[in-house]
Amino acid sequence: MYRNLHKGTNLTGIDPQTDRVTELFHPRRHLWQHHFEWRTIYLWGKTPIGRAIVRVLNINSDDQLLLRSA
Repeated sequence: MYRNLHKGTNLTGIDPQTDRVTELFHPRRHLWQHHFEWRTIYLWGKTPIGRAIVRVLNINSDDQLLLRSA
């Protein structure tokens, strides 16, 4: 089973586009489609929340992309 160990106890992250602190995506409070979109095998953050979680979880790492392309 694959687990993402990057988030840990983080409640906020840095939006790489603005370098500002923002809350992270919360699936019970936020709509996925508002914050993210798939571009082939890459997950893109459309909002500061989306971009921050993509960065914190290292969602587009080489390992993740390899798994998605398989």
